[in-house]
Amino acid sequence: MSRLSEAYGGIFLKPPDVVRPIRLRIKGTRFDELTDFKDRSKTNERLVLTFDDCGKDLVVNKFSVDILIAAWGDDEKAYVGKQIVLYTTETNIAGTMRKIIMVRLPREPAAVPAPAAPAPPPPVDPNSGDFDDEIPF
Repeated sequence: MSRLSEAYGGIFLKPPDVVRPIRLRIKGTRFDELTDFKDRSKTNERLVLTFDDCGKDLVVNKFSVDILIAAWGDDEKAYVGKQIVLYTTETNIAGTMRKIIMVRLPREPAAVPAPAAPAPPPPVDPNSGDFDDEIPF
């Protein structure tokens, strides 16, 4: 380990951990009592997501909770098995610009419809193409 942040980084993802958008599958959900961001003497119950391919968990912020609820409803157990993308952005928190981790749904490529089967050829008249017909003149 070459950085102190790697040795003492904690169990939760932080903005420096997300240097580019990361697509992850949700393995589990839980609620943890965590210290309030504005008032360190209080605690709040926060949604925490665990992932299949990530060594850290994510404490979900209010902005991202709204996205998850809009996508999959109010029951956090329904999120297990779903994929999300984590990315960082800056936002104004208590008068200070801070980097935060946000959640979005993956941008799936639009499904390309299968080509339609070709129309069957018109039925062939057994008398068509017969040049032995009499010409009526």
